[in-house]
Amino acid sequence: FALTFDDNGIMYASTQNFGLLRSSDLGKTWEDIKDPDITITNIAIDSQNKIIYVAGHSQEGFQEVYSSSNEGANWQLIGTNKEL
Repeated sequence: FALTFDDNGIMYASTQNFGLLRSSDLGKTWEDIKDPDITITNIAIDSQNKIIYVAGHSQEGFQEVYSSSNEGANWQLIGTNKEL
């Protein structure tokens, strides 16, 4: 669903079947990253501060944005339209 690179050339991708993935060799091998329970449609990387941002929709259909400052070990909800 989404694909981006950080400033170091590391590729991040989200897929329907595998969730959030990271590759440091242009897609030859992939590392699974724990992701929040959403369908990720956008990925942004703040390389300087080492923060991953993902956005997408929850199973209930709400749009949500999460950030992780520890390579996906934990995610913080930073935006949603759930209360609208």
